[in-house]
Amino acid sequence: AEKGEIIALLGPSGCGKTTLLNLIAGFLQADGGTVLVDGVDLKDTPPHRRDMAMVFQSYALFPHMTVEANVAFGLEMRGVSKAEAKQRVADALKVVKLDGMQSRYPRQLSGGQQQRIALARALVVRPSLILLDEPLSNLDALLRKNMREDMRQILKDAGITAVVVTHDQEEALVMADRIILMSAGRIEQISVPSELYEYPRTVFGARFMEMSNLIDGVIVSREGDVVVVETPIGMLRAKEKEGRIGEGVTIAVRPENIALATDSGENRLSGQVMRDSYHGPVRRIDVAVGNQTIIAHVPVRRCGVKLGEKLSVSWHASDARALTNGEAERRVSSSPLLPLS
Repeated sequence: AEKGEIIALLGPSGCGKTTLLNLIAGFLQADGGTVLVDGVDLKDTPPHRRDMAMVFQSYALFPHMTVEANVAFGLEMRGVSKAEAKQRVADALKVVKLDGMQSRYPRQLSGGQQQRIALARALVVRPSLILLDEPLSNLDALLRKNMREDMRQILKDAGITAVVVTHDQEEALVMADRIILMSAGRIEQISVPSELYEYPRTVFGARFMEMSNLIDGVIVSREGDVVVVETPIGMLRAKEKEGRIGEGVTIAVRPENIALATDSGENRLSGQVMRDSYHGPVRRIDVAVGNQTIIAHVPVRRCGVKLGEKLSVSWHASDARALTNGEAERRVSSSPLLPLS
């Protein structure tokens, strides 16, 4: 990781995100490998000597202490003078936009304010690395959306490298400079957010990033960087630079890239509307094509379909990815974790 970069550890529950965070922090002892910070292996260094700060899911504020005492706690442990600690606490509270609240207690603060206090307590010690474990999971949906952008801005303004654990795809996309997607203790992909969202490299990545249209098939020919794939519902085209003739693949297409009726696209299929559900800005349309269900997210103003009617769907080859679907051919299963700095 570059200095000041925000890295997200993303994946489903139980995939090893928090375990990896605890290994970085030193709360768990690694069976092997290294934990590199600025080129120095910290594997055998105790937590209190790692120059890191942790922001916990539960905030872990002391209820009997004022905001000022909570934020200053780490400074006291480091032997910082009271005068310097008071100034640094004031500066940290200003960064998180809670200056003037020094005398309040955690019970007098909202959930979002408590989260900011927990972040200020981490920032005030000026660590080389901040670790955040599901920092927004206890907030309601609307506040969580607002806080993830605020937290990113606070971390970027502070210029401190951060590693944040989350199982929320959108949260990782908004907050992170790079995302490490994990599954069952393994790294699936390391990418910038837009690449992970638009170009997942594995079937797991496509599923997790909600590329809900997955169609299995076999490559039968190639047209430049587009492969022609024979599937149970017809010949389909998708982007794939390395696929070989005869190789089994899974075509992945995002639902927002599926067009209805007369819209154009190299891949065109006909089917029957099986579901039409309202999702705010879009409607989800499920179209049965043979034994395959094609899901389209269509802007509400453009949607006028009826259940049971025949409907054609289409998408461009450039909006589809042909992913190797064999577990033995997972491309990044042995990817090393990026060194932290």
